[in-house]
Amino acid sequence: MSSQSLDGNVAALAAVCAAGMLFGWGYFEALRRSVARYGSRKGRAASVALTAGRLLAAVALFGAAARLGALPLLVTLLGFLVARSLALRAARRAL
Repeated sequence: MSSQSLDGNVAALAAVCAAGMLFGWGYFEALRRSVARYGSRKGRAASVALTAGRLLAAVALFGAAARLGALPLLVTLLGFLVARSLALRAARRAL
């Protein structure tokens, strides 16, 4: 493998990781809003729609990453898990 193709792969993997992090940030923000709506007992239909949208978007993202291969799928998951860690840290600070 040449260094030029390795650089291209690293850049592509970094982009996929960033996409996973960005998606994860949006996913966990939507989760936070959904839980707040469920807790306030108003807008239940909107909460259900938000939950369904989150799950469908996750299936679409990880399905697209899987079509790219195993390594991009794992790197996307890594970015998603980093976003999860950041969301948990922010939630703990809010308490």
